Amino acid sequence: MLASVVLLSGCGTSPSATYTGGDGSYLRLPGKWNLFDGNSIIQATDPEGSVSEGVYISGFSLGSKDAATILTSSSQPNGLILSTDIPEGATAENDRAILISNINEMLETGVASVIDDYKSFVTSDGVTGERSVIDVVDANGKPMRLLQQMITNKERTRIWVLAVGCNKECFVKETEIIEQIAKIWKVDVKR
Repeated sequence: MLASVVLLSGCGTSPSATYTGGDGSYLRLPGKWNLFDGNSIIQATDPEGSVSEGVYISGFSLGSKDAATILTSSSQPNGLILSTDIPEGATAENDRAILISNINEMLETGVASVIDDYKSFVTSDGVTGERSVIDVVDANGKPMRLLQQMITNKERTRIWVLAVGCNKECFVKETEIIEQIAKIWKVDVKR
């Protein structure tokens, strides 16, 4: 399933949480956030679950100290960073399929509707990627809105995904924070 090499143990709280992963991603979250490594998320959502080699995951939540709230329709923003290998010969459409597949695996459901179709973006350090906003149904059957971004390395061998969201009312209210997180997410694509 999913694995993590995030340099955190279990979960932690910080006034300005800096969060780095062995997968080459970096995020400095504004304010007080709870951080979760992949093992905490897996154990909270599927005690029988296991981690797959080559897949990295870490999560964050503004309100909850429970790893089971990652990618749920809560009233506070929450999300994850995930990275995985890209199959040889894959296209950009495959990248989207990998992104959707990994998010769907976490949510155990499908995409309800695309609110903001895939658009290109450039990070502050010049890395390009794609982003979209979707409405989904979480594993508890509740609707949520999710901003997702994906970046691939130049060789197209690895994909990094940032997904952050909450219930629709929260997403509208906290759009500024969610967009700020999306803008400050960094990936070292050379790793």
